Amino acid sequence: MKKQHAFSLIELLVVIACIAVFVGVASAAWQQARETSQSAQCLSQMRDLASAIQLFAADRGGEFPRSSHSAFAHRTRGWQREILPYLGASDAPINEALQRKFFRCSMDTRTTGTSYGLNVFFELDPEADDYEGAPTTWRRVITLPAPSHTILLAEMKTSSSADHVMAHFWAGSAENSEVAIDRHNECGHYVFADGHASALPVESIYAPHNGVNCWNPSLAAAP
Repeated sequence: MKKQHAFSLIELLVVIACIAVFVGVASAAWQQARETSQSAQCLSQMRDLASAIQLFAADRGGEFPRSSHSAFAHRTRGWQREILPYLGASDAPINEALQRKFFRCSMDTRTTGTSYGLNVFFELDPEADDYEGAPTTWRRVITLPAPSHTILLAEMKTSSSADHVMAHFWAGSAENSEVAIDRHNECGHYVFADGHASALPVESIYAPHNGVNCWNPSLAAAP
């Protein structure tokens, strides 16, 4: 009678270890693929917002919408509400459903507010704001010296409740700013005034010691 071979304890442990390694590798690959997909979706969403802002501006003599930094003082609505019709949505107050659909990155863990902030340099007023380049203002697209180098929108840290970026207050570093500089594989997502969007390390958009400042329109041209 032929003797049947039984797995030893060591063989079973080896099989279990191999399965565990395989599951770990597959899980890591799945997570990486998921994050890549989410990052691509975020960039696409930011391009859509940039297009809506450009369409809004085209209907208003080239003038940018305002964020909460200056909208109330000028008796206008914030940029999100203003561009809703250009996103194919009805003109309505911004609620949580609209935030999730249009204004939030799926990798942002916040449960309220927007993931994206408008560059406040487009709203600064020399009578009320202190900024490098005053009294020059950049309320209209045509006034930007280098649109392809000037940031329009950026991702905000989850802890930030703002809808705008106050880069004129930064003291030479963006590390402790309101911007999410490393949400996507050590990069942040930025969309520029000409409509293109990129995932970039922070030193590519703000490094004053190297002559890099993509926030201030008067300094945004490539060094």
